[in-house]
Amino acid sequence: MPVALAALLAVLALPALAPAATTRIVAPGSSHEGPTCTTALPCNYLWAIKNSSSGDVVQLESGEYDYDGSGNLSLAVHSGVTLQPAPGDATRPVIKQTVGPFRNAIVRRWASKAES
Repeated sequence: MPVALAALLAVLALPALAPAATTRIVAPGSSHEGPTCTTALPCNYLWAIKNSSSGDVVQLESGEYDYDGSGNLSLAVHSGVTLQPAPGDATRPVIKQTVGPFRNAIVRRWASKAES
């Protein structure tokens, strides 16, 4: 068997590499919609949640995130996506519903380190 053909077959036999996980930084009131979400240019949290897949992390900077449910947007998070407070923020993020029968209901509040 020629060496080039053997090398090609060896490469094809390797398992496919999984795509690298993405960390997306989000901030209250941001309207930026990726693809890069950094501390300097954070994304809209709904966009980040919708566009994340298994293994990705969405880090929420401190503050209140309003959820109005408009446009049939869902707060459903794909399996394997982690939502967490941004490291180093003193105040924990809160996601709050702003309209409908559950107006002002807290959708998600993270415990402080002292409470966890």
